[in-house]
Amino acid sequence: MTVHQIELGNQGLVASAIGFGCMPLSGLYGQVGRAQALEALEGALDAGITLLDTADVYGFGHNETLVGTVARRRRDDLVIATKAGFVRDAEGKPLGPNGIDGRPEHLYLACDASLRRLGIDTIDLYQLHRVDPRVPIEESVGALGELVRLGKVRHIGLSEAQPEDIRRAHREHPVSTVQNEYSLVERGIESEVLRLCRELGIGVLAYAPLCRGLLAGTLPSGQDGADTRNGHRFPRLASENREANSALVATVADIAEEIGCSAGQVALAWLLRQGVAPIPGTKRRAYALDNAGALAVALEPTHVARLDRLVDSVSGARYGGDAATSTWVSPQPDRTSVGRPRVVVTGHNAEGRSVIARDSRVRRLPVPDTLGYASQPIWATQSLPVLPLVDAQPEQLTDNLGVETGGVRFVQVVVMPSSPESHDMPTPADRLPTTIELVGGDVPGLHFTHSVDLVTVLEGKVVLSLEGEEVALDQGDAIVQNGTTHAWRNDTNRPARLAVVRLATEHRGTTQH
Repeated sequence: MTVHQIELGNQGLVASAIGFGCMPLSGLYGQVGRAQALEALEGALDAGITLLDTADVYGFGHNETLVGTVARRRRDDLVIATKAGFVRDAEGKPLGPNGIDGRPEHLYLACDASLRRLGIDTIDLYQLHRVDPRVPIEESVGALGELVRLGKVRHIGLSEAQPEDIRRAHREHPVSTVQNEYSLVERGIESEVLRLCRELGIGVLAYAPLCRGLLAGTLPSGQDGADTRNGHRFPRLASENREANSALVATVADIAEEIGCSAGQVALAWLLRQGVAPIPGTKRRAYALDNAGALAVALEPTHVARLDRLVDSVSGARYGGDAATSTWVSPQPDRTSVGRPRVVVTGHNAEGRSVIARDSRVRRLPVPDTLGYASQPIWATQSLPVLPLVDAQPEQLTDNLGVETGGVRFVQVVVMPSSPESHDMPTPADRLPTTIELVGGDVPGLHFTHSVDLVTVLEGKVVLSLEGEEVALDQGDAIVQNGTTHAWRNDTNRPARLAVVRLATEHRGTTQH
């Protein structure tokens, strides 16, 4: 049979009623050869499954590259969903606090990297893999929304988000999907998230709908290392819980025999009745085809009643060790924190527009597209995002920011790349043109005032347009500032457009230099 297409949520995202979770193709449940992985993907597509769910962390990019191989041949057949936010070292251990990075600058770079691996121009559904407890959800989702504006992403989604984060995220930018674990034996989503998504018009993707093979009767044999590792990460698969869980799986198998289908199809059919799109993962073409057949399974009310009771008998937690998922809600945006540098109005440019930089916690200021890229921070030194131009008067900005303009001192110039045609986001940090810091005074040969100007990098040359006069700097030429030499680089050797923005910071009562 061919899987029919449905609308996920009310933002216009159309995909197959059953998706394909690609994670198993990159070794989490044992090694998979490239030929076998591609055969499984092609089998899913041949069955009419269009939604492929991957992530940058799966196999450290290997998974996206696999999907990209298929996408190059069958892009029109695919709805490609990927995720960003998990960060791991070479051994797979979490990097930094909680192994999660939801900062806008990380998401921008991660998106570009995913696009390269996938070999596509636009990601159909870009999801925040987990909510970062250090970053207000508005910041992370604002970055995803900016990627939509740039044409790099069509729809955005969340994964394993708490209800309050979903509400706040949806206020910031329309969320198309929420992806949570949901199955016959994991129904925590029903307490609030499922109802909330229906209320807000957000589609729900159910990952691990077969409890990683448990409900399909395809658990690993327990003879290899992958099974031992997975028992630690997923206690319901561990040997100490297997006997109890095998008993409940027998109920699924009995119903499957009564209907004349597979156990996996019964478990997926139950989920489809809940109005969600399950995204089972598999390493084998035969299982992908079997999963697609769940749409033809009709459960009787007596079957549903027996299946509903299974959750009461499951043994073991759904996650263990460092795989445990977050239960926090991201911090609210803080507009009044004491002791942190605040960014204030610095003056006017040549056109009379106010020039400001802003702390990443200040939001919702009116921003025209004056520089070709304006509504979200791109790059900045000292982790201070920058808002290039705001079409407003200083007193209006002062009111919006809630800070005083007294005691301002210019402390740095930030160089931020943006292509005038494609609005490219930054390349990796080691390929960015050097950021030049200025602390007062003039640079020999260049006169900086309270203005914002465009800088063009073309064929290895940097051209600064300052007060109507262009100054060309060749590749490797130096700017001397207070006795310190700063070399300009353009390692990409391709056109780019840069904005030079002057920052001013202050602590409450104390000016930062």
